Amino acid sequence: MSSAVKTILAIVAVLLAFLVAVGLYILPTLGEESDGTAASTGTQISDTNVSSGTDKTDNSPASNTGDKTGSDTETGTNPAASTPVFTESEPKSGAVITFSGSSVAVTGSSAAAVKVEGTAVTISAAGTYTVTGTSSEGSVKVKKGTTGVTLVLKNLDLTCSTTAPVSINKTSKATIWVSGTVTLTDKEDLANDTDSETSTFEGAAIKVKSGASLTVTGSGTLNINGNCKNGIKGAAESVIILTGGVTSNITAANNGLAADGAVAIQSGVVNVNAVNEGIKAVPDDGDAASAGTIYITGGTVTVQSKDKGIQALEINVGGGTLSVTSEDDAFNAAVINVTAGNVTVNTGDDGFHADSTVTFGVLGEEGPNVNIANSHEGIESGDIVLNSGNIYVYGTDDGINAADGSGNNNVSSFGGRGGMSTPTATLTVNGGTLIVETPTGDTDAIDCNGSYIQNGGTVLVLGGNSTGSMAGSVDVDGTITVKGGLIVALGGICETPGSDSVNTVVVGRTAFSAGSYVIKDSKGTEIYSFTLKKTFTGCWISADTLTLNESYTITKDGSEFYSWTQSAQTVGSAGTGSGWGGGFGGGGRTGGRR
Repeated sequence: MSSAVKTILAIVAVLLAFLVAVGLYILPTLGEESDGTAASTGTQISDTNVSSGTDKTDNSPASNTGDKTGSDTETGTNPAASTPVFTESEPKSGAVITFSGSSVAVTGSSAAAVKVEGTAVTISAAGTYTVTGTSSEGSVKVKKGTTGVTLVLKNLDLTCSTTAPVSINKTSKATIWVSGTVTLTDKEDLANDTDSETSTFEGAAIKVKSGASLTVTGSGTLNINGNCKNGIKGAAESVIILTGGVTSNITAANNGLAADGAVAIQSGVVNVNAVNEGIKAVPDDGDAASAGTIYITGGTVTVQSKDKGIQALEINVGGGTLSVTSEDDAFNAAVINVTAGNVTVNTGDDGFHADSTVTFGVLGEEGPNVNIANSHEGIESGDIVLNSGNIYVYGTDDGINAADGSGNNNVSSFGGRGGMSTPTATLTVNGGTLIVETPTGDTDAIDCNGSYIQNGGTVLVLGGNSTGSMAGSVDVDGTITVKGGLIVALGGICETPGSDSVNTVVVGRTAFSAGSYVIKDSKGTEIYSFTLKKTFTGCWISADTLTLNESYTITKDGSEFYSWTQSAQTVGSAGTGSGWGGGFGGGGRTGGRR
């Protein structure tokens, strides 16, 4: 055998050994879990005029299917970011645990691993256990350090006032397989903290303790009543995964679905109604080991909360259909990545708030579809990047605010609400479609405490209209640079692109009233079209399709509305901005506000 052949065989042997090792690591961790098939219905983004009492322009982006099942947000070896293996049939049990009022019966070959004290059940060995029946004071625990446990919860109704109905104790690894209808109700008293493993009482219907992991899968309906505090709660370094075909209905007096380590929703239907945060992954102070990460890669997720909708150190959305209604921020993190899926937001504060970065899409991809139907500020972050997708934003203050929300003068901290300027904050558009709208008044559709940069994509800005007030379409403290793509900025003119941008036309204070508009070249070829439902005063247009010495026309409802010849890099009504100042051509202005 030649030395070359021997070398090839040695490489193959090493690769096979590596693959076997990876499989041995992942499979025990994930147990019998879902194949990650998304339950997304591909529902289109709803009409952007859904916010009550608001006259909005009908320019919401059309939805596409864009639903992916997990590969977009995989990070390292974190099991919450991996795609599990799902068995569609109910696992065969080695023991059956039946609750009946104040008694518990255990049968089967694995009964020796089940300890019963009154109506408190503890499982101490790997295996599959079916739990069924009804009890008003029943509980099931997986003993500390026990791995390889599958609990088949089948037509089960457990309520408990002294502990969580289901507990996965420290460093344990378990799978809950939901069959039929399962209802778990936590009725503990906050005044009676009986949990000696933590200094903070974290009552929950399902409790996942420090270092433990839980996967919820199956094909039934899981009703979680966190009457005491939380619905499902994981402690430090815990991992909670929802997958399979389960419908999870979670209500909570505090947080609905939370883990200090990681939360992942891969498929199924998840409905959360919480008094505080809906879905949360924020470690306690001093906990540097917990990831504080949320992954949503499939399924249909609906969150209603009186505080923040979804909060973590890092939020990753890679698929699924999400609807978040919240009184505080809908999404709140240090870093937010939305690469795919369909997302609808109605919030009393920010739609997406990140102290560091918010990123939408992946270059070359089609998704996501994001509809911020109502918000105070639609997107606020130190840096905002749009790579692909269809994004509609309606904000009653700023539509998009590129600024540090932490209260510091740099982009570094998490969770603050100061609003102090970050001179380097940017909004960068590399691709996709962005429509930003604000009402008449003291509003900016796009407000950058740094600069606006566009390298591609299509942007329609429908900004504030109050002449002489602090209102505008695109308001920057730095510069506007358009290197590619197209932007139509309607509303008060604050700044326009500088000389290093593609060609620009400034239409000045011309009123664009309700109607259908089409931008055409001299041959009648359509460049862009849009429809307005109300009047916007002032406009500028930059596009890589505007050619020097070419003539262009804007028609309204089929008739000529405005025409020009692109005789220079910037042409039009310079110096007539309806915002403060209006120095066109170089991106600056006099008397600019901050």
